[in-house]
Amino acid sequence: MRRKFIIKQIKQQFECQRCNRCCEQPGFVYLTPIDLERLAAFYGLEVSSFKDEFCRKEENEWVLDQPEDEPCRFLTEKGCEIHEAKPQQCSEFPMEWRDSGAFQYCEGIKKIASRCSKEGKG
Repeated sequence: MRRKFIIKQIKQQFECQRCNRCCEQPGFVYLTPIDLERLAAFYGLEVSSFKDEFCRKEENEWVLDQPEDEPCRFLTEKGCEIHEAKPQQCSEFPMEWRDSGAFQYCEGIKKIASRCSKEGKG
């Protein structure tokens, strides 16, 4: 019950704390056609050139080309290099999707969970 309440709060109140821990998690960053256009424009490239340099096909979908068990290739010491043009998958975290570990690593989620605990809700 508590987790469902917190998930509802995430969808309503989430504020990214820019901890970048979501970017450190293993997995694929899937790219929509709009993501590809936006990212190509961000780098001043044609979509085909962006795909050649930064992407690969995985399960018949375009993903960022990086080892599945490594942090996002665009994560730097200063944060997300492509934050202004970030993919939809990144923008939707954690409101629309999250992995089971997000409750342990995401500072924004932990902040909401802490606030709910202090208020005695959920």
